[in-house]
Amino acid sequence: MKLDEGIATGLFRIFQEALTNVARHSNASIVETILAVNDQEVTMSIKDNGRGITDEQIQSIKSLGLLGMRERAQMIGGTCDIHPFMDGGTEVRVRIVLPLRDATIS
Repeated sequence: MKLDEGIATGLFRIFQEALTNVARHSNASIVETILAVNDQEVTMSIKDNGRGITDEQIQSIKSLGLLGMRERAQMIGGTCDIHPFMDGGTEVRVRIVLPLRDATIS
């Protein structure tokens, strides 16, 4: 399935920002990424085993990269959730519901 160019670009920019955050802040040794696409939705997950993100950092208006990821996801019809793991590490999870395609009946 070929994604709309706007959706593909938005996902790439979110992915890029998430990896930048891992490199700058997490001190992680492992990063796992998953991209899944079907007819109804696209999901992307970026997980690391670093020091983790705090709730304060997630909610801060000074966290421009996180705000930007959420805004990009909204612009392409999706959501971006960011959360820490109990034992360290962070996950960025993006979900985009794809527009229905017209079925042509011949």
